[in-house]
Amino acid sequence: MAKGRKPIPTAIQEATGAYKKNPQRRRANEPTAPAGRPDMPKNLKPHAKKAWTRTVQAMETMGILSSADWASMEIYAAAYQTFKECE
Repeated sequence: MAKGRKPIPTAIQEATGAYKKNPQRRRANEPTAPAGRPDMPKNLKPHAKKAWTRTVQAMETMGILSSADWASMEIYAAAYQTFKECE
């Protein structure tokens, strides 16, 4: 690997077919994102709750949601609430 380059995640290499020829090259100990759905904060207002629910459902369907996404989801939902109040 070239100096200064980050390793490509195993999931990306798997998707691009990098292991078809040499499956033994897979990294067994690569960390994964924490599984699960983040809990909805209790202090969200009505529009924010709707945005939270819709976005969490969409991200789960795509398989890209983890419990580590709680902060960015909360910020997004609060920003959406502010947008709807200003509208």
